[in-house]
Amino acid sequence: MVASKLDLDKMKSREFKTVNVNGTEFRLQGLSDRERAQWEVDSLNGKGKQDPVKMESMRSRLIVKCLVNEDGKRLLMDEDYRDVSDWQSCYTVPLFEACSKLVGLDDEDVD
Repeated sequence: MVASKLDLDKMKSREFKTVNVNGTEFRLQGLSDRERAQWEVDSLNGKGKQDPVKMESMRSRLIVKCLVNEDGKRLLMDEDYRDVSDWQSCYTVPLFEACSKLVGLDDEDVD
């Protein structure tokens, strides 16, 4: 069995990264595959197509899911993405780029 050869505990552990953006430190965590899939689904309309309105909040929704405190607890709730959308882009762009790397997105996924 393939799973028995894998370190399942390691695969469940979270990866953390601290990034400094314009003098402010942010702690970020990666997402499980289930969490990432839900984030992707949240960008679709009821017919499974990309929803332009939901795509506008894609960056802020990912940042909200990845921002954590020193204990690894999320700082924001999913609905807080609207507040993050109002942050200056000099914060959101580098945060989104760092979050993207943590969750395994590449340039094609983001475009």
